[in-house]
Amino acid sequence: MTYGHVVAIIIFNSLLFSGITLAKDKKTIGVGIGAMYNGLGLSYGIQKLGSFKYISLGCLSVFTSSSRGTKYNCGFGLGFVRTDIGNRHGLGAHIGATYNEHRGLNKIEVFVAPQYIYFVNGIDGAGLNLGASVGFGKLDGDFKISPGLQIGYQF
Repeated sequence: MTYGHVVAIIIFNSLLFSGITLAKDKKTIGVGIGAMYNGLGLSYGIQKLGSFKYISLGCLSVFTSSSRGTKYNCGFGLGFVRTDIGNRHGLGAHIGATYNEHRGLNKIEVFVAPQYIYFVNGIDGAGLNLGASVGFGKLDGDFKISPGLQIGYQF
């Protein structure tokens, strides 16, 4: 990861979590698969009417073999979702970073994923969420554009 990547992540994080301690914000934990969970993983976020800010930990892939051991592509992500078009329909962005051990890469890969999420019980309520995203960034050492689906549950 270059100095520019680190600065971009710090700026994104500062903007994302500024004003995070408002009293009527609801803290939430989620599980699922998709961009909001950085692959298959967990998210921790702040919900309020009209927006959702989160951090996530997850794995894009894990591979185990008796001859090569376990190789993984896991990491963390940051994101936000806004529901300006209705309390159930959200548009947002996710930035993720993973450490990829596949194919002997052993390097950090960064991606960005604009996303659409449908919150079954609204963005400020617990419940199922479904969505889609398009990821732009490094995957297995090459730049790729990859569509993705999402399904998760926020508690």
